[in-house]
Amino acid sequence: AMTMAGKVSTLVGGERGQKDGPKSKAEFHRPASLSITVSGKALVVCDVGNGAIRKVALDDKDLTVSTLVSHPDIENPLSVAAGRWVDGTDVFWAASHHEQPRLDRRNMADGKLQLRWFGGVKDKEPKDIDGPIGKAQFGILFGLAASVGGTVYAVDHYFHKIKRFAANGTVTTIAGSEQGHADGPAKSAKFDTLYGLSRDPMGNLYVTEMTHERGRVRKISAKGVVSTLTTPKESLLTTAGKAADVGVM
Repeated sequence: AMTMAGKVSTLVGGERGQKDGPKSKAEFHRPASLSITVSGKALVVCDVGNGAIRKVALDDKDLTVSTLVSHPDIENPLSVAAGRWVDGTDVFWAASHHEQPRLDRRNMADGKLQLRWFGGVKDKEPKDIDGPIGKAQFGILFGLAASVGGTVYAVDHYFHKIKRFAANGTVTTIAGSEQGHADGPAKSAKFDTLYGLSRDPMGNLYVTEMTHERGRVRKISAKGVVSTLTTPKESLLTTAGKAADVGVM
């Protein structure tokens, strides 16, 4: 954990492994992303090394870790976001890639699958197609951010775009046109090598780009305008500081 003042402490985990249990015994292997539940009572963690989605119970003094879903029910998970479904139940979305890009919506209580989007045809190059579930296609998804009403946003790392997955299953590109760097209206803006994604309470989205030459933080406003919050000459430390200032961290 890290406070806004920059103080870092180990919340749970230590040795590399896959053991569940209290914080003194729990193990992780390359946890890549995490998300806090709407209630604030748990963290959901994408444990890439173990190919699993794990939960840390924050309302438990022992911070007990449990596995929500793992192989073979999910393959190669990449990112996770916690949220609340339209019926009020807690859920999480998990992006993965095994033979084709996938996005799952699962029950928070037991990890059971509720809905799965397939990003393309098995073992074939993905295409960039918006539309209803079953017809839409997309590339590898990394950063995820849940919104109200059962909607989740995702960065399409392969096609350099930001996608919206609606509660009814419809997939829509909300920002991005082609690889590059250009601010302005969301649909014509250009992004390059997207990774992280966060959403603030006002509906603005923030994404991170990381190429061999530079890293950037970009903003997609709730009104659909893209801007760059950092310049190429700024250091990664400065980038992190600006992200904290706008509530990304």
